[in-house]
Amino acid sequence: MKLLALILMAGSVHAQGPRVPMDLDPDSEELPLLRMREAVDGNNPRQRPQPAVVEPPAVVRYTARVPKGHVRLETRLERHTYEGLRDGRNDLDSSDLVSGGYSVVGESMVHTTRTVDLFYGASHNMTLFASVPIHERTITSQVVDFGPLDQTSSGIGDVVTGIVYAYKDKPNSKLHVHLGVGLPTGETGADDLGAGGTNERLPLAMQLGGGTYDIHNGATWVNRMDVWTVGMHGRMRIHLGENDEGWAHGDSFNFDFWIARPVFSFLDFNLRLHNASWGDYYGTAPASSNPDDNPLSEIHRQGGMRTDGGVGLALDLGPVGRISLDGTLPIDEWLDGPQLSTQSTLNLSWHLSF
Repeated sequence: MKLLALILMAGSVHAQGPRVPMDLDPDSEELPLLRMREAVDGNNPRQRPQPAVVEPPAVVRYTARVPKGHVRLETRLERHTYEGLRDGRNDLDSSDLVSGGYSVVGESMVHTTRTVDLFYGASHNMTLFASVPIHERTITSQVVDFGPLDQTSSGIGDVVTGIVYAYKDKPNSKLHVHLGVGLPTGETGADDLGAGGTNERLPLAMQLGGGTYDIHNGATWVNRMDVWTVGMHGRMRIHLGENDEGWAHGDSFNFDFWIARPVFSFLDFNLRLHNASWGDYYGTAPASSNPDDNPLSEIHRQGGMRTDGGVGLALDLGPVGRISLDGTLPIDEWLDGPQLSTQSTLNLSWHLSF
């Protein structure tokens, strides 16, 4: 009888599977890992836990889903450098523009943006966000009978607020959509000292805002394939009407495709392809602009498209957040110019969730 009881007990243990230690918290993260280690399959003797999806590159905007009741703070520093004028895919010589009648010819520009983004988890699927940019732009121009001239504009740009909706949010696959509204908080009539010693209106590329309410909408998809994560992100900015001066930015579209993988448990690496297209401004040029003297003030020659290649690193700092560094260089650029040509873009960002 004792032998029969032992046999029945052994069969019961085998049917129930591996036992969990009694002192292990049932909600502990170690529990599923323990079960995965002890699970036995006829074809796969042991299963290993797989890494989760790598986050999108930090330069991809409005993608974060925050758990309900939680907050995520993001800060970023972007630096765009421009050098030389281009029309179509042709680089232009400043002497040709001067001989064509222009008296002010842009040579280079540096655009630095400091942005603070705040995300709040309103529900399981919906996250509210607000984005506040602070711009600083410096342009160097060559002025006939004067020489080089540096001019600067700085201040708050157009604030964006909206929602991110997690249509799908699984460990291995995510699909998020966002919808936002841009507010006309940036200045549209920035000026600085000119060659004549008096303030003059700066070119369109130096203005801090658009002066219109805008619609921002887009979607982000990411999927893990073994250790690699692939992702796509598309977003549009649609300008509603004209500003108080009677003009408006052209609508724009941005698309990103990337692949990423963890290098170490605390470090991710990504390669990214970015495409941007934007339309000419429309409406009537401001009376104080000088398009006959400076080609960068010509309202109907501001459109273009560009394809960039980029690389990035993201470092997980644990309880103090996550820091990312991304850089891009242009692969192809077409401008309805003359416009300043992009040379490089650098993005440094940090975010913390709590």
